[in-house]
Amino acid sequence: MQLTEGDEPAAGPRELAADPEAWPNCQLTEPGATAVQDVARGLVGAMAEQGLSLRRVADVSGVNRQPSPT
Repeated sequence: MQLTEGDEPAAGPRELAADPEAWPNCQLTEPGATAVQDVARGLVGAMAEQGLSLRRVADVSGVNRQPSPT
């Protein structure tokens, strides 16, 4: 994956897919993106086994990707 100035990737792994809406079950060729895809598939599987939603995982993990008010 090409990096821009600093440590931020030019595109996220999901955006490297021909069909980003199929994430994480899509075809990728970028090795870094496929590694992230494997982690995402594992997370989706674990969430399904435990009956957890994305919202619930965010709540219990304390991770919130919403922008903070300034």
